[in-house]
Amino acid sequence: MLETRAHVRTLTSKGQVTVPAEVRRLLRVGPADKIVFRVTEGRVELQPAPMTLEATFGAVKPLNRPEDFTALRETAIAEHVEKVIAKMCIGQRRGGPLRAFFAKQSRIAAIEIASSAKNASSQ
Repeated sequence: MLETRAHVRTLTSKGQVTVPAEVRRLLRVGPADKIVFRVTEGRVELQPAPMTLEATFGAVKPLNRPEDFTALRETAIAEHVEKVIAKMCIGQRRGGPLRAFFAKQSRIAAIEIASSAKNASSQ
């Protein structure tokens, strides 16, 4: 038979209760972690809350601080253009004239887009 342990705690006037250390260890939770109370047919289960994107915000420090968002945007646009061109040139051989033409045009377009965005943001 499965081992069962009971932990009796007192509910405060604010509706709070201290989660026993043994339970926190089993759930692998600590201060400021979130816990899910799942109610099923009159029974309550405690589970650690799944990690969310918001919870991880700021966990990794950027390489450059302050971040140059204009440069990041320009890089993202150039990478996107390269991907689009690669898809368009799937039928072309590597290094073919059409691919070289589109690659050159994409770099020019990316610079123009970034330049116009920079001008728009400074106005």
